[in-house]
Amino acid sequence: IMRMLGEMVLNAPQSGSFIIQIRRGLGGHAAFVAGWAYWILWAIIAGTEVIAGAGLIENWIGLPRVAIEGILIAIMTASNLFSVRGYGEFEYWLSFMKISAVCIFITVCILSIFGFINTAPIQSAVTTRNVLPHGVLAVITIIPTIMMSLTGSEIATVAALETRNPSASVARAANSVPIKILLFYVISVALILYILPVNEVHSGFSPFLAALNQLHIPYATTAMAFVMFIAVMSCLNSAIYVTSRVMMEMATFGDAPFFLARRGSTGVPTAAIIMAAGVEAIVALFSTLSPGGIFTFLLSASGALILFDYFLAALAQIRLRKKMIGQNQTPDCPMWLFPTLSYLTAGSFLLVLVIICLLYTSDAADDTPFVDLG
Repeated sequence: IMRMLGEMVLNAPQSGSFIIQIRRGLGGHAAFVAGWAYWILWAIIAGTEVIAGAGLIENWIGLPRVAIEGILIAIMTASNLFSVRGYGEFEYWLSFMKISAVCIFITVCILSIFGFINTAPIQSAVTTRNVLPHGVLAVITIIPTIMMSLTGSEIATVAALETRNPSASVARAANSVPIKILLFYVISVALILYILPVNEVHSGFSPFLAALNQLHIPYATTAMAFVMFIAVMSCLNSAIYVTSRVMMEMATFGDAPFFLARRGSTGVPTAAIIMAAGVEAIVALFSTLSPGGIFTFLLSASGALILFDYFLAALAQIRLRKKMIGQNQTPDCPMWLFPTLSYLTAGSFLLVLVIICLLYTSDAADDTPFVDLG
């Protein structure tokens, strides 16, 4: 998807976010649906991050959780209202701390596995029975939740217009994201799987922390709580940024109230930022008022929303690339193995969406939930 977005944005570097690319490729109606779906997705993500952040520091501060949630939203909203540079500086240092923590985690795990930290090398917890303990179908149904966790790379296309060199920023992101996911996500998960038996992985408990506890690393709980709080604040910061920019962009095209497109004296869309913060506060409130109802539904829906938007983005790339071919144009950042890989990417998103629809339809008839994606 990032490679597709890179191709589309570099072909029209001043056009805007990936929602604009969907507008270019599929028209205004598709962009309207994709834009609002994306905005709702990030509003939900922001609400969940507020809840998580408040839960992490609740015991440290001693204030009611609702008060902490309000303080966190206020701090991040202020950082976004200050200026674009303020958001960028804040996010830079938060991201630096996150990446440093992951690098330390990977280093500690590798040293432990080879016996440089512990007295004896760690024995692998992986067996043929626990690699896919719930079968292939469970892997497919959990994809939306995983997609929600990995959502955010496409923010590069949203933020590109506020950089000095939009084309270079998007090209760098399109080429580096797969490498970063491999280094920081896949390797980390592989190490966790190697160290931690599947029956030691529990819902609501960080597998990173569980792996460190398995290695008997001192002060792991406190350190990981701090790292998770930093990660939560980083995501909340980005969520407020992206929801405000997408709303501003939609307002420019008449897909949202026009006043949301106005920029304040600091150059940021003040009304859109305040609206985003308000909705995020409401989502966080739902976790208290209806944790097993409205809030769970919102979480379950959010992963499907990004799958749907990525599906539309893939279709837009296919159509725009065919148009370029018809005009004898060559993209600066071409999608790999076009058109085969483009069709496979779009088809994979569609397949997961169809399977989930069929499963939930079947479960609704039986009145038994198949899987809680929240």
